[in-house]
Amino acid sequence: MRSMAPQKINKNWIHLAKATLLASLYHQYSLYTQKQAECSIFHTNKFNYHTAAKSNIVIYRHNKDEPVAAGIIIDENGLCISISNIYPRISEDKLDMNSFYAKVLGDDHTYALNFIEYLNDDNIVIFKLVRRDPDIRFQPAKFTNESTIGSNVYAIGKSHLDFSLIESGLINETAFNAKTAFGKENDTNSFNLMANIPNRNTTLFGGPLYDETGAVLGMIIPYDDKILPTHILATPYSFLEGIIKQYKENGRVRRPYLGMSIKSAGSGNGAFVIKISSDSPAHQVGIKLGDTIVEINDQSITNNNDFFKCLGYNIGQDLKFKLERDGKYRVVHIKSS
Repeated sequence: MRSMAPQKINKNWIHLAKATLLASLYHQYSLYTQKQAECSIFHTNKFNYHTAAKSNIVIYRHNKDEPVAAGIIIDENGLCISISNIYPRISEDKLDMNSFYAKVLGDDHTYALNFIEYLNDDNIVIFKLVRRDPDIRFQPAKFTNESTIGSNVYAIGKSHLDFSLIESGLINETAFNAKTAFGKENDTNSFNLMANIPNRNTTLFGGPLYDETGAVLGMIIPYDDKILPTHILATPYSFLEGIIKQYKENGRVRRPYLGMSIKSAGSGNGAFVIKISSDSPAHQVGIKLGDTIVEINDQSITNNNDFFKCLGYNIGQDLKFKLERDGKYRVVHIKSS
């Protein structure tokens, strides 16, 4: 009996060892197949975090480590664009940028911020990163207007204390008007891109929304996430394009000139023309006092805010206006100046 006990124990150990080895081999195989799947996704996915991050800044308040906003680098000298509502106002046309500093993602250097331009109506600010070394060159973002419903989009999100998380989703609206959908308190001042990416870990407001090649489709904007917690909104590049181009070319930003004044139509449907300047672009194409603009470039206009959202900042753009006059509709083409 005594001689059989050790043999029985040894057999049990052998069985246990075999089971452990098989479990280990299965675990290693699972990890291998998982890695293969991840690699396959990585190779088919064109989005590159490290490249995209170089044109993304995170903004901090002095003496605090918690970030408060983000921004997009738009030229190699450190010109940036972001939202404006985090900054205290010095006056109606200037913000206090001295209480904040920024870091480029993946870069430990800190940069002071110089105020450039404040677009109060559209909640946008242009500023510059202050370089201690004049030889420093920043990587500007690549922008694109190629946004379509169902296309893949990406935002850089927060993983613990670091912005190293990629949030991905799909565009499900390319001209979403939060004011029309949810009321005045949710007016986001432009027709926006909407993507099914939650706000939970997403990059701070003011940061980029990327397509799968790393080109920036728009700037992520503040939004009441209690109403739509599983989505983010972004001001599209088609709206930002005129702002960026004007500043780079002229050092200032203005609205396009059409030569007319408008107000919201009493019916709540359109923008009512209340003044026309002679020999203006509007006058030359036959727009008259009392006309109601109901569409711009096939986008419905419900009030004067919608009018300015569609007009944007693109100087010299071709616009298609649908007008209502005496119950009849007509279309005119106008070029802003």
